Amino acid sequence: MNKLLLIVYVFLFGFSNLNCKCKTVDEIVAVVNNLVILKSELNNFKKLIELDGSFKKEVDNSKLDNILLNQLIIDKMSYQIALEKNILVNNSDVNRFIENIANQNSISKDVFLKRISLNNININYYKDFIKRKITNNILYNKEIRKLIDVTDKEILDMYKNIDSNKILDLFTSYDFYEIYVPFNEKSKLNININNKSFINNLLFMLKNNYSLDIIKKFINVYNKNVKINEYKDIKLKNLNSIYIPYFNKINKEKFVVDPIVVDNNMYLIKINKIHKENFSRLVNEVNISNILIKDKDLTKEIKDKVDSIYKDIKNNKISFSEAAKKYSEDNVSSNNGGNVGWYIINIYNKDFINEINKLKIGEISKPFFSNKSWNLIKLVNTRNVKYGEFIKKKYIYEYIFNKKFSKELEQWIENNKKLTYIKIYN
Repeated sequence: MNKLLLIVYVFLFGFSNLNCKCKTVDEIVAVVNNLVILKSELNNFKKLIELDGSFKKEVDNSKLDNILLNQLIIDKMSYQIALEKNILVNNSDVNRFIENIANQNSISKDVFLKRISLNNININYYKDFIKRKITNNILYNKEIRKLIDVTDKEILDMYKNIDSNKILDLFTSYDFYEIYVPFNEKSKLNININNKSFINNLLFMLKNNYSLDIIKKFINVYNKNVKINEYKDIKLKNLNSIYIPYFNKINKEKFVVDPIVVDNNMYLIKINKIHKENFSRLVNEVNISNILIKDKDLTKEIKDKVDSIYKDIKNNKISFSEAAKKYSEDNVSSNNGGNVGWYIINIYNKDFINEINKLKIGEISKPFFSNKSWNLIKLVNTRNVKYGEFIKKKYIYEYIFNKKFSKELEQWIENNKKLTYIKIYN
């Protein structure tokens, strides 16, 4: 019986010497069914996590390795299950995902990937990592979302027991500059004289409204390790968590935040503009039910099927609710007879809005194509509500949903681990 080789060797042969010189180039740290996890993969994952700042630097290295290895095992296991269920993600999906991340950081995709590379993270590994993440997220949504129900009573109970006005603060948006200053000392009190002078000059320029171009030129001359980013219309709830306590206290524009020191880094922030929503305005909410049939290739067979479902509903051979439960491929709404719930009409795409606006309460749309799927919608009801009330209840819904989702996902992972061959090597 062949033994599984735990270490991959490169054999270097000399012409005049038949003795084998062996060099370890990688090491298998775990096996998940028929997939291996290499030490290099674990190291790349660790660099990504450190770059993201998801773990505190105080976490012991060996403990962090165990946590990350367990996450990689879950990723590999889930990815195999996704492929078995024919969930496929192509390179264009990966590139779009990376472009979105770059746009959120106000940089181009090429610049973003260059930054990844400068942090000694293999670009091909990063793209494979993103591909697995997208694939696994699709899998989790298909498997878990259908198990979760959030009732109106749960939302109202939580609404009564919290200061819901604080939720609205999270939807204030900001335009701001962020200057990232890395240094070796852990406290700004220990910054050397040169760094102090450099930082004081940066603060002076920020407070006196120097243009971004001038600040960038100054940084390029004196310290190229310093990075400056410009962000626009970023909601408080989407900010880096270390910024939220500082931004929460600010209610004026052109304001420079006191230097923020975290680990070995300093952040200088200037808030240029604050966008406050008009939460008292009335908005149109719609309650619709939807039957969704996927058809990315626009095949005649699927179109005929959708037309047949539509005719059966119109001829009272089957109710819309029964048809949704039987045919709809929306894993969430199909369990509720296709009912999506109450949402502001503007959250839907243009195709849906056009169809909704044609309908009276109780009417059903003709089949229409949108986002690689055929859809039938029924307008259940409409109402006008204050935008702030919609935001509060939507936020509470998402909070409860995410909490339930995490619990169900944890159980799903444990159940599938029992069905998976997993071997971890020291």
